[in-house]
Amino acid sequence: SCMGRTRDALAEMLDFWSSLQRYLEEVWRKHSWMQLTPGAMFAGELGRWGSANGKPHGLGCLALAEAQHLGSFREGRAEGQGLWFSSCGKVCFGKWKSNARVGDFILLDAQGRLWREQYDSQGKRYSKKMAPVDSEPGEAF
Repeated sequence: SCMGRTRDALAEMLDFWSSLQRYLEEVWRKHSWMQLTPGAMFAGELGRWGSANGKPHGLGCLALAEAQHLGSFREGRAEGQGLWFSSCGKVCFGKWKSNARVGDFILLDAQGRLWREQYDSQGKRYSKKMAPVDSEPGEAF
């Protein structure tokens, strides 16, 4: 059912947040915030996968003026699962590839509504649907 898929996605997001939070506590004990640009700060790993040039590379938190991204980075770009928090109250969970959202995403908007978004391999959103509060088994999301 749709509700089952929505609950599964929310459970995956909470599991990811929980494991990421534990890991980031350890990372933040070892690494302090560093300024990347005038509007961007990063706390986390800079060489987990053998990166050079001091770019975010591994797990960490990228803090921008309008948002924060917590998750994996490769050569300074969001790569893999992550959580994105906007300053206006949105939370987004899914996978990034070279800073682009790809595949399925769960979005919790500032009004508390839950959305499912889908992105193609280039990061272009092609679907956004509100998650049903109640649904009948077999209803299309």
